[in-house]
Amino acid sequence: MAGSGPGTVRNRLSRAGVAGLTRAEVGEPVGNALNHNLIQELLQTTTLAPFDLAHIDVVA
Repeated sequence: MAGSGPGTVRNRLSRAGVAGLTRAEVGEPVGNALNHNLIQELLQTTTLAPFDLAHIDVVA
């Protein structure tokens, strides 16, 4: 589905005033900070519930 990936969600939330979702805000090295901050925001606002995380593939 085009236009619904994590980058799109991150940009939309950042424009809405959520901090820590852009490379400029996090700084280098970014590592996994952008994904971590996005998931934290989605969980804290109950946009994403813990059971939703079961659908994310984990690469070991």
